[in-house]
Amino acid sequence: MATNATQENQQAKEAAVRAHPCGGRCCECGTSRGLETFDTFRFSMCRLCAAVYLMNKTQAMETFALSPRDLRDLPFCFRGRRYCFLKTMLQEYACQKYGGSEGLEQKLERRQEQREQREEANESVLLDAKFLFAGLMVLAVHRFPFA
Repeated sequence: MATNATQENQQAKEAAVRAHPCGGRCCECGTSRGLETFDTFRFSMCRLCAAVYLMNKTQAMETFALSPRDLRDLPFCFRGRRYCFLKTMLQEYACQKYGGSEGLEQKLERRQEQREQREEANESVLLDAKFLFAGLMVLAVHRFPFA
């Protein structure tokens, strides 16, 4: 009985894959091995292509300068416990938001500059703290030479 149930489940999965527009094959490379069905996007993709064409939430925010609020409006699927988005949809949305690919590039450059400025500021604060600590240690040694 257990084998009948597993066979029925397998047949149901195969029927669901065939029902998608790609007809039981990967929409990108055409293989029929290792398919994952993405109901949200209405296609099937092999695992290798999914690794290339899907992006998790963190990667999407960093690569396309999108906020969590922006991503909330886009269709997504779950792979494991991660939210995954289709790269082409992310790129189209980002270009629309920033007025084309040039606007997106400018936004990413500004973000990089801000990140570098923050890192420089953090380094200077860290150096100041090290010198302060070293100065306090010198004072402590001079005040209490036998401690």
